[in-house]
Amino acid sequence: MVSLKRKNILILGGLGTIGKILTHGLSSNKYNLIISDKYENNNETKNYLKIDVTHYNELFKRIPKNIDVIINLTALPEQDKIVNNKTMNNMVNLYIKGVYNVFLVATNLGINKVIYASSNHVTDYYETEGKSLLVRKIKTTDYPLSKSLYGCLKLCGENIGFVFYINCNLSVICLRIGTVRNQEYTDLLKNKRFKKTFLSKSDTIDLFDKSISSNMKFGIYYGASNNPGVPWSIKKTIDELMYKPKHNSMDILREKK
Repeated sequence: MVSLKRKNILILGGLGTIGKILTHGLSSNKYNLIISDKYENNNETKNYLKIDVTHYNELFKRIPKNIDVIINLTALPEQDKIVNNKTMNNMVNLYIKGVYNVFLVATNLGINKVIYASSNHVTDYYETEGKSLLVRKIKTTDYPLSKSLYGCLKLCGENIGFVFYINCNLSVICLRIGTVRNQEYTDLLKNKRFKKTFLSKSDTIDLFDKSISSNMKFGIYYGASNNPGVPWSIKKTIDELMYKPKHNSMDILREKK
C-alpha cells in the first residue's frame, strides 16, 4: 500500500478564532501543521513560530523551506468604517504590505499555494443585516463595493494575489469568509445578521481543507454555511472547490434547544 505524503501547512495568524478552529480540525494524518502569529507562544502551541508578516526578512528566514501551503489569516481587531490616520497606517501595513510579503515569500521559497482569508465585507455595499439588496444572491462576479476601509483593503489583497498568480504561477485561493464565532449558539441568538452570514466551525474546516486539496490555480469564493437567506452565492464554492456545507445556523439553534 502506497502511503501519501502529508502536506506541510503553515497557518499565519494561527492564534485567532479561525486559526484555532483549523489547528484543531485539520490536525490529522493528512497534514503537518505549523502555527504562526506575531505573539509569544504563551499557551505552548505545538510547532509554533513567532512571525510578524509585516517584516519580509523575518518571514523569509523563519518559514520552513518544506512548506506546501500557506494559509494567511492575519488580522487586526475590528475597526470603524472610517479610521484615524494612525489606525489606517497599521491597517495598510498588515493588509497590503503584510499580504504582499506573504505572496512574495511564497514565490521566492517555491511554495505552491497561498490561501488568503479575505472578507464578505469586500461586497457589503450590496448587503444589509444579512439580506442581499440585489434581486438575487451576491456573486463574486459582482463589482466589489465596500462600505468600509477594511473591505477595500481586503479587496486589494485579492488583487495582489491575482498579480502573483498571473506573473509567478502561484496558486491563490481567496475566501470571502462569513461569520465565524467560538460561541456559535450564543452569538446566533444575539445577532439577527449572523443567522444568514454564519459559517459553522465544521464548515470552516471543510472549506479550508477543500481549498488545500483543490487543483484550482486561482479563485475567489464566498465561505458560508447553507443558511436560510444566505446573502451570497456559494454555488461556485461548492462546484469548484467541492465544498460540502453540513450545517447551517438553524441546525445550531435547534440542536441547543
